[in-house]
Amino acid sequence: MIRVRKKTMLIDQTLLDQARRLLGARNDTEAVKQALEEVVRRQRFIEGLEMLARLGPIDTTRIDT
Repeated sequence: MIRVRKKTMLIDQTLLDQARRLLGARNDTEAVKQALEEVVRRQRFIEGLEMLARLGPIDTTRIDT
């Protein structure tokens, strides 16, 4: 279930306009949503890389090519 709440915020309009353009968002709400999703996706990606790094070196002899 997606929880949606109305928020009142002070946001740098120039930054929001740039994000909206770069993300191809139709409106400000969509731009903020996409930007937040990207932050979460990026953090999960970093955490995944950190988990892989803790496993140690990759044995390339076990990789099928």
